[in-house]
Amino acid sequence: WGDTVHRLLELRLAGSERAEQFRKAQPTEVREFLRQVWSAVDASEIGAQCRSAGVEHVTEYGFSSLVSTAGRELRVTGTADLLYRTENQWHLVDWKTGRRPATGAATEHIRQLSVYAWLLDHQFGITVATATVGYIDPNGEPVLRSVDVTTDLDTTWVDDVVEDASEAVPLASAAGLETRPDPETCGRCPYAASVGGPCVDDYHATDSDSR
Repeated sequence: WGDTVHRLLELRLAGSERAEQFRKAQPTEVREFLRQVWSAVDASEIGAQCRSAGVEHVTEYGFSSLVSTAGRELRVTGTADLLYRTENQWHLVDWKTGRRPATGAATEHIRQLSVYAWLLDHQFGITVATATVGYIDPNGEPVLRSVDVTTDLDTTWVDDVVEDASEAVPLASAAGLETRPDPETCGRCPYAASVGGPCVDDYHATDSDSR
């Protein structure tokens, strides 16, 4: 269920006609639930902002930062469900489809978004303007409950965890790993925005030619 919802929202927020095809391809008992989720996100402030003219957004965006500490290198990764920019400010959203707390956001979900904020800062020098946990439950009221956790973010503990992990798990250098941008999103990714261009101008042509 969680993967299905995430995929539907990824297609919907991208404005893809495949979103409806994807919904219709699901079992009958699931389709109506997905329609409710779709409608709830469309009606939300997040959905409205993502549909606004000039707003950039990426879904299922993978972060990766190579950190050198204690004489070793450790790669920290994560995948944000939604990252979008309005008026030159970045907003972070993570969808949750499991049990939602009665109030506020679960501590583990706040910590997860704190790691993403840490990665954005380390990888791109970006400070997020807002961070939101979107709890989705088609049987709930409301179907989508968006919890702003911006003021709860705490990235100070991440450095300590990274240092402890690097001391506990020896890792070889990641130098030489190949970067493989996604053709559908690399032109809109935060890295391109931060340095003024795609990683490799002719990457996709080269990649296609090599197949």
